[in-house]
Amino acid sequence: MKQTYAAVNLAHAIRVLGDVHAEGDDRENAARVIQVLLLRAHPTEADLADIIRALSRALGVHLAIRRVLGELQRLRSAEVEKVARSLEHLVVHALQEGHDDALYQLVLITLEEPAWASRIRDECGKAVLVAVIERLPGSKYPVALLVGGWLCARGDVPEWMRELVENRPHLITSSVLPPATRWQLHRASPSVAGWRSLADLRGEKPVLEASSFGPGLDVAVDILQQAVGETPDEARKSVLGRWLHELTGSVP
Repeated sequence: MKQTYAAVNLAHAIRVLGDVHAEGDDRENAARVIQVLLLRAHPTEADLADIIRALSRALGVHLAIRRVLGELQRLRSAEVEKVARSLEHLVVHALQEGHDDALYQLVLITLEEPAWASRIRDECGKAVLVAVIERLPGSKYPVALLVGGWLCARGDVPEWMRELVENRPHLITSSVLPPATRWQLHRASPSVAGWRSLADLRGEKPVLEASSFGPGLDVAVDILQQAVGETPDEARKSVLGRWLHELTGSVP
């Protein structure tokens, strides 16, 4: 069967994108062509596999991941699901090759797509988050996107992220993350410094429910009691005391 104009040019663009000997500008243009033609070309399963293989050779090509995978997300749900496993391997490949920027883009865009988000391995999420945290204070936005995106996609704080917060308490005590995200991390990994910093947030202080701390309630309460006892500032101490009363019914 004769191929359409879109299909022919899509195939050519895929070849150029995956050609490690091609000029950088040509590969960037190839990514743009794929972005433009993908929906029109009605790609086959083989085309989709070729695109992922080309991306694996183009991790350093500017905006290629965002352009191509962003367009792949617009395909029919069945086609989106077909590339999930290949995309999982692509993320692992970026990690193994040490392409931090590519890994960041891959994890972000896979978190945006429900059919892909569950395929991100913990070691990949942890590696990219550690990499962007090490760039602080200049990478606040990437840190917020990754943490918020992971929590939204997975629904809770994974063990590796809890350990990360324990070793890097500034994720809760600084303004790197929005208040709601800081609270979510703090519930999973409470600390004296975390209680104090959350008490200092501007605006109305939340009413705390014991159930929101789950099985870690006793630990959270013990640490909160310690924070109350070690806090000389009366305004902050008042907020901490109110929270302690809400969680236990007792008055400090």
